[in-house]
Amino acid sequence: MTSGRARPEVLSYLLGSWAVMIAGELAFQVVNAIGLAADPSALRQAAGEVARSRGQEVSAEMIALSTYTSIAMMAVFQLLIIALLAVALRAVAGRWSWARGAKRLLSVFSVYFAIRAGLVVVAPSAVAAATSLPVAVPAVLGAAQIIVGVAAVCALIYASREEVDEFISGDAQKGG
Repeated sequence: MTSGRARPEVLSYLLGSWAVMIAGELAFQVVNAIGLAADPSALRQAAGEVARSRGQEVSAEMIALSTYTSIAMMAVFQLLIIALLAVALRAVAGRWSWARGAKRLLSVFSVYFAIRAGLVVVAPSAVAAATSLPVAVPAVLGAAQIIVGVAAVCALIYASREEVDEFISGDAQKGG
């Protein structure tokens, strides 16, 4: 911190909330990918229906290959987004030159995670998709989404404080 000002206490709470949000989302996505790979029946069925609706005859091996490829691509894309959020968190914590943009990015994702948590509470069947996995898996996924959502709401509250903006927009460090 180049300005010598002490870090506001609310900033510590903000960074902690965002850290919980990102870590919870990482855990959620890992469990979700494992669950999809363990029981890809819903994805296989959807791929088969799409092929039949187009009048194409596709082998079971090709459907299995496309199913697992889509799961892998989805997992990689989600991990890239989580990595971007982690870098944004580091930018805010380090007051990098793009810290204000990073704060906006994290705030946008906080709104998304809060809405998603609300949907889990209102429509839990959206979390428990048609799967033959044990009931505990969708329950853990739903609980993870709620934890992420609560951390996101807390972060939004902390991010709205003036002290945070003043500290972030103060002397930005060279990093980033």
